[in-house]
Amino acid sequence: MSIRIPDSSTAQRRLARDLFRRDPAAALEMVGDLLSGDWRERSLACFILGWAGAEDPGAALPRLREAAADGDWRVRESAATALTVISRARREEYLGEIALWVRDPDPRVRRAAAESTRVLARVDPGAVLPLIEEMRCEGDRYAADAVSHILREMTKADPALVREVCLRWLSEGCPEAARIVRKGIRKLPPEMRAEVELALGVRG
Repeated sequence: MSIRIPDSSTAQRRLARDLFRRDPAAALEMVGDLLSGDWRERSLACFILGWAGAEDPGAALPRLREAAADGDWRVRESAATALTVISRARREEYLGEIALWVRDPDPRVRRAAAESTRVLARVDPGAVLPLIEEMRCEGDRYAADAVSHILREMTKADPALVREVCLRWLSEGCPEAARIVRKGIRKLPPEMRAEVELALGVRG
């Protein structure tokens, strides 16, 4: 590519925004070449797709699904971050698509799906809950840690809901859920956290 792409994801996001705002058609045309390039180019492509998806999710989501399974973790993180842009602008389309991703056979895609809910989780945890419910017994640790992260993000908006969800998941007796809960309750108020920790102790 003729443009210099920085290593920083923050700078990449800024560059993608500027490219898309300057000439959306040219930025989208650039995506095809970027996706076949090095990790910086693939990351930049993700961020451009995020801006494009805010206007037309159907044009961006399939390519972001491919990027979510990328072999480089930095590209996967960029895909998840790009999805947050779409989640803010086109919520219903985003939720419909991510409901499929959380059941994807590839744990990297499931992880990106969970991580992409982080912005919405802070403002409307109830909208996110059906998505992470699908992953409550997630066996892949990489993806499971993302679910724990989202529980912590949900806590910022509704700690009582997170307490209720964690206790319910524990009551189902799924060992993977217990691990997710253990990491997911770190931001709960002390009294709520103690209650969940007691339930965790009872279940081993």
